[in-house]
Amino acid sequence: GQAIVARASQLNVPVMSASSLRFSAALQQACLAVPKPDETIVYGPLGIPAAGEGLVWYGVHCFEMLERAMGRGALQVDARRDASGVVTIVSYPDSRRGIVALTVGNYAYGGSLRQKGEVRPFQVDSAQIYTEELRVIKEFFLTGQAPLTLEDSLEVMRLLDAAVVSSHSGQPVVFA
Repeated sequence: GQAIVARASQLNVPVMSASSLRFSAALQQACLAVPKPDETIVYGPLGIPAAGEGLVWYGVHCFEMLERAMGRGALQVDARRDASGVVTIVSYPDSRRGIVALTVGNYAYGGSLRQKGEVRPFQVDSAQIYTEELRVIKEFFLTGQAPLTLEDSLEVMRLLDAAVVSSHSGQPVVFA
């Protein structure tokens, strides 16, 4: 990811990288209602890909939703595996936290954002997510302006990498 960002910057080429779930209408509405949540819980499936790490292949969508809701600046990632899947707790400044629950065999995506008694649950409409993303991509092609920064994308990659390490080691990953 870092090499792509560096090269795009060097060539002054606009780049966008994001999961379609970041643009879910239900998530967008929840983020408008609770713009700086104290806690965000997101859930989605965990599968076994033909190659690579399932937590990355499937988890990217949930970590995108988490980063969209919580923003950048995670301090620590602590992930645990069991027979049902992987649960990851992401710690943020000001005692804020995010929880990503990836469950084997459950293919629904959603979550909730909470802030001082306000709760905004959401469920992703899987029939609409690519339509919503294509609208964003069209706007990106027309304007050259991405709706998120490459730093947002790098944060998602950093969270995923840390979740994989933590889920295998049993230890939290602390960011310096």
